[in-house]
Amino acid sequence: MAKRILFVDDQANVLEALRRQLHPYRHEWEMVFVESGAEALRRLEAAPFDVLVTDMRMPGMSGSDLLQAVRQQYPQVVRIVLSGHTDLMQIERTLGTAHQYLSKPCDAQTLRATLVRACAVKERLADPNLRRLVGQMASLPSRPDLFGELVRELESENASIQRIGELIGRDVAMTAKLLQIVNSSFFGLPRRVESPAQAACYLGLNILRPVVLSSGIFSRLATPLPAGYTIEMLTEHSLAVSRLAERMAKSVSAERQFANDALLGGLVHDVGQLVLASGAAQDFEQALALARHEHLPLHMAERQVLGTDHAAVGAYLLALWGLPASVVEAAAYHHDPAAAGDPALGTLALVHLANVLVKQRMGPDWMRGQEEADREWLGRAGVSEQQMSQWAELADALVLQESPA
Repeated sequence: MAKRILFVDDQANVLEALRRQLHPYRHEWEMVFVESGAEALRRLEAAPFDVLVTDMRMPGMSGSDLLQAVRQQYPQVVRIVLSGHTDLMQIERTLGTAHQYLSKPCDAQTLRATLVRACAVKERLADPNLRRLVGQMASLPSRPDLFGELVRELESENASIQRIGELIGRDVAMTAKLLQIVNSSFFGLPRRVESPAQAACYLGLNILRPVVLSSGIFSRLATPLPAGYTIEMLTEHSLAVSRLAERMAKSVSAERQFANDALLGGLVHDVGQLVLASGAAQDFEQALALARHEHLPLHMAERQVLGTDHAAVGAYLLALWGLPASVVEAAAYHHDPAAAGDPALGTLALVHLANVLVKQRMGPDWMRGQEEADREWLGRAGVSEQQMSQWAELADALVLQESPA
């Protein structure tokens, strides 16, 4: 069945230009063009759509009001802003409701690539209830201590951009959200931003302060997580995996982007756990109990309870937010790299192995030793036995370095 895309803009000439621009793809997608938010909601009520693309400044119902309504009523729809209005107030109003952002004028290649990825997102997660859960999320809960430190730093007269980037980089949720925002075309940056430190430097305090303090894109944990699970546990593991994956990447390539993707992939590979722990706490707690009792890897227990796992949920979120494909793939398949297809020495291979090596050395006792690296797949990806041994030694050194004295 063809994917359905709904375009909303109050200017008929803009809609006609989009229609002409996308005419070659009329057999791939069913496209509907309407001139108001009210008409868009009527169309959504009448039939399901996969993607919404809307302008911001429109008479009557604004784009931000439409996005909010769609988020609440049709959270499974991928929400994309396509607008020529990029003032900070407009951006702030959409940060919690839009998944991706494009600026006018938008060339056909960029628009098509964005729509292709948006239409493919649904295939990553079969459960419609989980898709709705993720689709409604404006933010993920952050560690209360880091969130508090970040707020105090931003409110300080002597706020340090370097310190702000460092604080965000220590939190899985804040990192994922900030990189979603900064890499949108609203900010028109010349290249992809790959780290919170870079993002903080590019945006500067004048943008970061209102974006973080007023828009609600970051939030401290407000409700208890399931027993036996903490954000600190997730953060400790994710930071260790990201640092190890980055060092492994640097040992095989001098290309900075290769190492940056490994670092980011390692940091957010388990973001799906945070989604489940905060949004489906009862099921996640049941999966945790099953994993402990049956000595199962957590993702296997999740599949028994939920019919899916945190890897699929996390990949869905990251794809929805438009993060790099290599990072999405690493999140999706870090437990089962062979399911990704042809092996390659890339972000997935590094995150898969780093995740196993860290789990064998850190974390709760019930999690240790439950997973093994797919050595056969890694070998076909080009990882030698000697490299695996060297990276195991790197993991030993990393754990020793991070363990309390």
